[in-house]
Amino acid sequence: MKTINFFSLVLTSALLLSSCSKETEGCTDPIASNYDSEASIDNGTCIYDVVGSWTSTYQENSVQATASIGGFPIFDTSYIEITHPDSLNPTGIDFQSTGVCISYYTDEPSDTGTWLKTNNDLTINIADTTLAFVIVSVNNYSLELSSSYSEVSSDFGMDISISIDSKFEFSR
Repeated sequence: MKTINFFSLVLTSALLLSSCSKETEGCTDPIASNYDSEASIDNGTCIYDVVGSWTSTYQENSVQATASIGGFPIFDTSYIEITHPDSLNPTGIDFQSTGVCISYYTDEPSDTGTWLKTNNDLTINIADTTLAFVIVSVNNYSLELSSSYSEVSSDFGMDISISIDSKFEFSR
């Protein structure tokens, strides 16, 4: 009799445990590129991409310029320029999954082009201009891009050097 009760208890326990739904871990954020519709518990593995609509929130340029004649400096300056929130341009940008991007100035579509992401490098081609950015960070609510530009030229015996490091922040 003890053996029958033991097997009944084991069988009942097995049936109860197997009838419970097992919760699945994964990425539960539908914005993420690895969204798992079967997941009921977010395990922190969500991966985000630039695809989507972004609104400009911050722009900063760090500028350094020098000029010299015959190796003697005549001009050397550096400054940081932060754009006032009312003057941010573009005001927004849409990265479509088809590779099309649309930039907005004062909330109107102004330029349409293409974009390509390779690792953390983002290249945007609009009209006859190619813009190169580094994706500093991207998550479910923010995107930070940076770019660098430098040029050295000589004109009328004067050597001129300029470098600009730019930072762009966006939100969804």
